[in-house]
Amino acid sequence: MSLTPKQEAFAQAIAKGASHSEAYREAYNAEKMQPASVATNAYKLAQNADITLRIDQLKAEVAERTKITLQGHLEALGSLRNLAAKKGQYAAAITAEIARAKAAGLLSDKIEHTGKLDINAITRKIVDNIPKK
Repeated sequence: MSLTPKQEAFAQAIAKGASHSEAYREAYNAEKMQPASVATNAYKLAQNADITLRIDQLKAEVAERTKITLQGHLEALGSLRNLAAKKGQYAAAITAEIARAKAAGLLSDKIEHTGKLDINAITRKIVDNIPKK
């Protein structure tokens, strides 16, 4: 497995938590590229077996250095959720469960929009759906 410096930078950014498009922009000169082109190129890189292997290696190194495993993290958050629920602290229990879902990769705070957005059309639809008195 031999990655180019740009591929290595892409893998490093992904391992640090960047989205594919963010990682692509960090590693490559994408200033003049359309968002859809960035997303397409980033997706193709993310499908490269050597890059995927490198990302996995980087994540494993971080987990080993910090002695945190996903299983252990999920179990700890689950225990905190259960403890909070037993005490009637439901907001804390929900927060712990959301953290578990994010850690497991089921939820993300990142939203990546790669198409054009017609805010006027969206606004018209919203206004049209407001009940008339």
